[in-house]
Amino acid sequence: MSAQKRRYYLDALRIVACLAVAMIHVSGLNRCSVSIYSMQWEVFNLFECISRWAVPVFVMISGALFLKSDKPIRAILRQNVSRLAVAYLAWGAFYAWFEHPQDIGAFLMLVLTGHFHMWYIPMLVGLYLVTPLLRPIARDKKLCTYFLLLSFVFAIGVPFAGKALALVSPYRSQQFVGLIGKLGLKNMVGFSLYFVLGYYLDNLQRRYSAKRLALLLAGALASIVAGTVLLSFGVGTQVDLLLGTFTPGDFAAASLVFLLVKNCSRASSPRTTQEALPSCACCLRSPLACTSSIRSSSSRLEGGLASPPRPLGLFSRSCSYTPS
Repeated sequence: MSAQKRRYYLDALRIVACLAVAMIHVSGLNRCSVSIYSMQWEVFNLFECISRWAVPVFVMISGALFLKSDKPIRAILRQNVSRLAVAYLAWGAFYAWFEHPQDIGAFLMLVLTGHFHMWYIPMLVGLYLVTPLLRPIARDKKLCTYFLLLSFVFAIGVPFAGKALALVSPYRSQQFVGLIGKLGLKNMVGFSLYFVLGYYLDNLQRRYSAKRLALLLAGALASIVAGTVLLSFGVGTQVDLLLGTFTPGDFAAASLVFLLVKNCSRASSPRTTQEALPSCACCLRSPLACTSSIRSSSSRLEGGLASPPRPLGLFSRSCSYTPS
C-alpha cells in the first residue's frame, strides 16, 4: 500500500491489539489458577475482560485490507497463504522443540497441530481462501448488511442465548441449540462476520464523536467485567458467558475500538508504521514473552499480592524477538 493510500489507523489498531493479546495470555492463564473470591482473581478478571476484543479487531483489519483489494486468488495463495503456512510450520517446530525436544512423535504432532495460540493462522488462511467469494457481498451495501445481520444472529446471538439458557435449564438449552444447529449456519459464517465487518466499518463515511465512542466502549467493557463477576459469584465458579470472541459484549467492544481509533487517527509517523508491521509475529511469540510474567505473578500470588499483567513490557519483549 502506498504512503498516500495507507490507512495509518489500521497500524494503530495493530499496536493496541498486540497489547491486548499480551494481556489475554497473561491474565487468562493466571485467572484460572486462583479462587474467584480472591483479589487476585478480580485483578486478572479485569484485564481479561477488557482485552478480549483483540482477536476480532485483528480479523477486522484483515477484512478492511483484503476485501478492498482486487488481488486475485493466485496472488493471495502465492504471497499470503504461503507465508502464513511457512510461519505456522516454523513456529510450530519451535514450540514443539521447546516442549518435546526428545519425543519425535509428539514433536511432529505439535508441529502439525500447532501451539494452543496458533489456531489463528489456519483460521486466517480460511478467510483468505474465501476472500474472492466475500468481496461481492462486502461491496454490495444491501448484501453486506444482510450478511452482517445473518452472521450476528447465528454466530453470536443464537450461541449466546443457548449458553445463557444453560444456566437455567441445561436440557432446554441442548434442545434449543440442537434445533438451530440443524440449519448449519454457525460454521458457515463464523469469523467471516468480523472479516466483512472490518470492510464495512472501514468504508463507513459517517464520523462519530470520539467522546461518545469512548463512553460507549467504557460502558461495554464495564458491563462485561461486572457481569462476569456477578455471574461467577452467583454460581460459585468462574462463568465466562460474557467472555469470548462470539459474544455480544466483545462484538460491541471490537466495533467500538475499531471506530474509536479510526475517528481519532491522524497522520502517523514512519516509526508508528514500522512498529505496527510485525504484529503477527509478535502475537505468535507472545506466550514465550508471557512466561516470565506468569512465573513472576505466581510468586507474588503466593505472597498474597495481586500481580496485574504488564502489557507494555510484554509488547516490547515480543517486538525485540521479532525479525524485521
